[in-house]
Amino acid sequence: MRAAITFEVAHKSVTYPLSQCVQSVPDDGTQSHEHLKRNTITYYVYGVAVDWSKRGDYIAKHGVTPGQADEALNDANAVIFDPDYNTISGQQVRTIGYSPSTRTVLSVITLDKEGVVWGVNAWKSNSRDGSYYREGGPDEQEP
Repeated sequence: MRAAITFEVAHKSVTYPLSQCVQSVPDDGTQSHEHLKRNTITYYVYGVAVDWSKRGDYIAKHGVTPGQADEALNDANAVIFDPDYNTISGQQVRTIGYSPSTRTVLSVITLDKEGVVWGVNAWKSNSRDGSYYREGGPDEQEP
């Protein structure tokens, strides 16, 4: 049996496998997500955890850490394109969200493959994605 965390959300019991929990310690102490402390590790529980093990070093070339990308992914005001408007395969998702620790809007690309959400890429948003974020999404005619 795999380890899991169970807790109450809106009077409904929800169980998340540990693989679906993000292990993170906020840089500036302003993170406000519900958490469960276990020993000295804080697990921030989001709906889905993103695995950056294969691409974390790659996004560092763009000046973004996996933790910052996760902040943008979990922004309540994030704009999501599913599929990403630039994907050829139709399988990648673009999330445009605010990262408090960078104080900027980030564009984050993820891919759900066989039940694992993989982080693919992340960067500081360009003017197009920044506009989508400020406006809450594209106009109906745009992608």
